[in-house]
Amino acid sequence: MSVESAADRASFLDTDEHGVAATYNGVSTVNGIFENAFVTALDQLDAPVSMTRPEFQCQASDLDADPVSKSLVISGVSYTIVEAMPDGTGMTTLHLETV
Repeated sequence: MSVESAADRASFLDTDEHGVAATYNGVSTVNGIFENAFVTALDQLDAPVSMTRPEFQCQASDLDADPVSKSLVISGVSYTIVEAMPDGTGMTTLHLETV
């Protein structure tokens, strides 16, 4: 059970504060926190490979039951949702892939 209310989570995601607006599945606007962190991983030969890893954290209630393969457009860039990770507190982190 979450300590915060849906209103508390919405205020944290407010676009006047930390959040950005995204278009979810071409239909609805969802506020969330977008990160496109730079990461380094090892390939099959243990050589370092650098890349970005786009993620979007939003309220789970703003999404369908299974958002995987749906679209998300953030600041004009189109992404496909490749993984959804609900955290049990009412928030879900979406792992994204550029279309």
